[in-house]
Amino acid sequence: MPQAWEIKIDKISQGGFAPRYWDSEYPSFGNANMCARMKNLDLRSCHFLTAGKKTTALTNGNESGVVDCYIRSILNTYYATFSFAGGGNKLFKLYENEVISGGDWPHTISHPTYGDEKVRKLVLYKDKLFYFYSHMGGGTIGRYDIFNDEFDDDWGDDKPSGAGFLESYWRYPAVIVGSYLYFGHKTKVGYLDLENDVLNLSALELGGGYEIFDLEWNYGRILIGANLIPYVGSRGKGKIFIWDGYSLGWEDEIFVPGKFYSFATLGKITFVFYEDDQEITHLGMLTGNRIKDVAVFKLNNHPPYYYQVCIQEPFIVFAKKDTQSNEGKIYFWGNADRRLDPILFQFGETTYPTIEGIGNPFGDLIISSGNDTNFELGKLNTLTTDAYWKSINYDVQGRNGSQIDELIIFFEKLTTSGQRVDIKIDIDEGKESWEGSVSYDQDGDVCYKKFPVGRKAYTFRVELSFTNNTASVFPKIKGLRVLGHYLD
Repeated sequence: MPQAWEIKIDKISQGGFAPRYWDSEYPSFGNANMCARMKNLDLRSCHFLTAGKKTTALTNGNESGVVDCYIRSILNTYYATFSFAGGGNKLFKLYENEVISGGDWPHTISHPTYGDEKVRKLVLYKDKLFYFYSHMGGGTIGRYDIFNDEFDDDWGDDKPSGAGFLESYWRYPAVIVGSYLYFGHKTKVGYLDLENDVLNLSALELGGGYEIFDLEWNYGRILIGANLIPYVGSRGKGKIFIWDGYSLGWEDEIFVPGKFYSFATLGKITFVFYEDDQEITHLGMLTGNRIKDVAVFKLNNHPPYYYQVCIQEPFIVFAKKDTQSNEGKIYFWGNADRRLDPILFQFGETTYPTIEGIGNPFGDLIISSGNDTNFELGKLNTLTTDAYWKSINYDVQGRNGSQIDELIIFFEKLTTSGQRVDIKIDIDEGKESWEGSVSYDQDGDVCYKKFPVGRKAYTFRVELSFTNNTASVFPKIKGLRVLGHYLD
């Protein structure tokens, strides 16, 4: 009697990318519910997998409206019913679905002495918006008084006690701690006493050639992520400096096993994005005086900078351009239930391939993308049919191969005309295939479907595609079973 086997792909939404999925088109290492490839998939539920989302421009949110540049900084909070973003030499006022056009908006920043103004970072404190921008003379902190509707583009140059220019730099990371605004500019950390308008441009000097990439506040300390510049690719050139916020020197250092890029704090834990010498991205968790990797992945680009990372509880969200596919991709890391292992999945895509800033002021992610000719400030809220999932490769060789007898797919009950998911079994790494589909129009309001397969295989993987779904509601896939027997 032939020996039977069964591949159970349970809890499909709890798998995410397989370990080192990028090493092969058909990776076979990982749990049965992990995938080798995915595009635009929503795995935020613990119970099912479905199609992810793409961005749609906010009203006035492209070059036909008022957005004609990349937007570097998007706030993760709001004031009353509106929020702010900044890019190029402009400040933008946002409602949930609209970029305001008219009156003072967008506001064009005009430094009285130096040109080439470029917004790097926005920070909101009570009814004041502070905007850090670079220019030909270095950098400046501007201030917008929301209550009085007054802009002061060179406020930091001459208004506060200790006024002066920032160091010339292309990033000005900043973090608020109580009533103090700490900011990095090149090798220095400065602070602004927000209640008393006192500016200290050099509260801490790193020295030694280290330039600041990001700042974070956690564990009762300021975390300063920096790299030795020029960075030549050797291990240990990235460091995290631990500082109490007022002493003349830092308290401790944590070595980064690669090049540091950015922080992300989820709950009470701070994570670190860094890149190793093989251009692989690592997400590590700060634990004591070391970094413990929790995810390793290949972005076909360097890791995200601070303005390309935000939190959408209970996930860390980051976005980058994939230089191989020329697509802008949004990734999530975490799990809807923190008792479960966190996973990494690629959730959505932007209209244009180059991604600048991302933010989460109202709930749905807002993302800046462009292609150097067209620009968009878009909301990630539109379901996309350009979505697929491909499992790891399953080995069923035996002595003479196997026959795949049956495939069963489980999903939440179909409810709407146009709902459809297509299924493919890729046999022996593309040498042969089998295909089927499930749809409301063909199968009715079912919640599972069995398919006879009857194909010989040595290895196989299962693929799901939402390309032919035409309904506004997409199928929600819960799991699969593949049954077969060895050919002896």
